[in-house]
Amino acid sequence: MFFGVSHIDVPVSDLARAEALWGKVIGLKEVKRGEGFVDLDSGSVILRLVQVSQVSRPVTLRVSVSDVQRAFETLIQSGGRALYEAQRTPAMELEAHVADLDGN
Repeated sequence: MFFGVSHIDVPVSDLARAEALWGKVIGLKEVKRGEGFVDLDSGSVILRLVQVSQVSRPVTLRVSVSDVQRAFETLIQSGGRALYEAQRTPAMELEAHVADLDGN
């Protein structure tokens, strides 16, 4: 029997750097730590940052924020790479796309 998603693995080449972005900048709280990983609570699912030698399959995550432009600028100033500036979707939602240094 399935109970739901326990966590999502996010492969990262530098665990400390990723933890600084996801924990300090985005504000996710650490809930567990082990050899080569740290679990961060997103409020709805746990993100497991997993140390790998090379990220071959980055993941895509959609994050809800109250101010898209401000979040976009904060992520860029924190080392993120702009994929798409803030723009309106056909449904008139404001969204922006940013990648971390591993392409997630």
